[in-house]
Amino acid sequence: MLKRIIENYSQEKYDFNPDKLTKDEIEEIKILSKEKRHDYGIAPISTNIFKFIRDKEKNLYFEVDNFNSNFDALIYLTDKNSEIAFIILNKTKPLVNQIFAATHEYYHYLKDIEDIKKEPIICSLSDSKVKREQKASRFAAEFLLPEEALRSEVKRISTLPKTDFNNINFVSVLCYMLSINYGLPLKAVIYRLYEEGYINNVKVYDDNYDFIKKSLSEIFRRLTAQCQELLSPGNNYIEEIMYDYIPKAYEKGYISYDKLLNDVDTLLLNIDNFGIKPPYNQEEDIDVDEIDPLLVEKLKNKLYNL
Repeated sequence: MLKRIIENYSQEKYDFNPDKLTKDEIEEIKILSKEKRHDYGIAPISTNIFKFIRDKEKNLYFEVDNFNSNFDALIYLTDKNSEIAFIILNKTKPLVNQIFAATHEYYHYLKDIEDIKKEPIICSLSDSKVKREQKASRFAAEFLLPEEALRSEVKRISTLPKTDFNNINFVSVLCYMLSINYGLPLKAVIYRLYEEGYINNVKVYDDNYDFIKKSLSEIFRRLTAQCQELLSPGNNYIEEIMYDYIPKAYEKGYISYDKLLNDVDTLLLNIDNFGIKPPYNQEEDIDVDEIDPLLVEKLKNKLYNL
């Protein structure tokens, strides 16, 4: 089932395609972003995003798992009638990707809840074909690096005229600083500069992206522990409850054993970690050879004497 969902819903390439959104759609995303991060102002959220969302949304939980697949995250409802939702992140991806993916999925939780009830939404942070994914990525970029914060950072970092944004070296260093301070993937920062009109030709940066990424990765690894953490897999910011929640839901009768098995299979979880025994099936064939012959004889005698 997971393979089918991935094939149907996974995004194929890391491309934000901001030009595909209308001005009204972008304005709606900006308004939603400002509303949801109001308490934070324009300060960087970065690794605090997981706690921030959990504090805001009492029915939304995070999990991480080692998925042997290219997708970054999925958002999942245990049942269409349940209010409990899970954002499950691929912790084999760098933490900076997980930060963006968490915010991307947060948009789906806010705007696409009815779709999530029908099918888990699986994302790889990019899908040039599906507008829903373009909106979620734009929201994540806007939420993590708001327009006002970007303007403030550019003013603080650079006293150069706007024409110097044509200098790829200057823009690369600026992107590096913003990526670290705000916890965005490098490409998301490049597109934020394009979206807000600081660079005109994003194709130049797309064409040279591998070179820029490799160069800045080397800088990251030689600098602070914060840089290394953002570029490394794993996540120490999430308190997982999935392995507690599912058994409790089953024990209280909220989900059937078949639903439990289906969820465990869909989410690639380990059934042995739940400590749940399958229900007794009265129709299940019993191997008579495994039963003590003396016990069988006693049972027969008891039946005859009734």
